[in-house]
Amino acid sequence: MTDQQIIQRLQTGDERAFDAAINAYSRLLWSIVRAILRNVGSTEDMEECVADAFIQLWRNRASIEQSRGGLKAWLCTVTKGRAIDCYRKAVRKSEISLDEQ
Repeated sequence: MTDQQIIQRLQTGDERAFDAAINAYSRLLWSIVRAILRNVGSTEDMEECVADAFIQLWRNRASIEQSRGGLKAWLCTVTKGRAIDCYRKAVRKSEISLDEQ
């Protein structure tokens, strides 16, 4: 299934298209998250970032357009943002822990 087909089917609420998106992009999203969180995040943090990106995809499926970069670009952007937020949270947490000691 092509990205355009996935997007069209997602917009109609097709859960099989959602599964296709997960199968097509989960490895890529994991690599993005792992690159950002490798020194500060746990496996659970990484799982949460990837899961959040796919949840966001489902919630915003009606607004994704192929002409604006497509599914891959959209997922990568959302995932990177989630991972950066997680990174910042982990850094703040470690700074607070050091200050408390």
